[in-house]
Amino acid sequence: MDQGIKEKPKSSALGKLAWTIILILSIAYLMNIGFGVFEIIPDNVPLIGNLDDAGAVLLLLKSLVKLNIVHSDRLEKLFK
Repeated sequence: MDQGIKEKPKSSALGKLAWTIILILSIAYLMNIGFGVFEIIPDNVPLIGNLDDAGAVLLLLKSLVKLNIVHSDRLEKLFK
């Protein structure tokens, strides 16, 4: 058996459900369904106002990778 090759563990149904919920919530947060009423950090706060949006984008990208919708190599190419 070759020890250099590691297989990714298969995601459980509960894990996929959790990442699907995170995907839906991050999309909803970025679409601003609440029209700015619900904001973790208001956008008009200087210097840190958009950190919550950046966090939502990171969660969105991570959930896309975890659900095998986008391969992580494609994201690496995007950010190089």
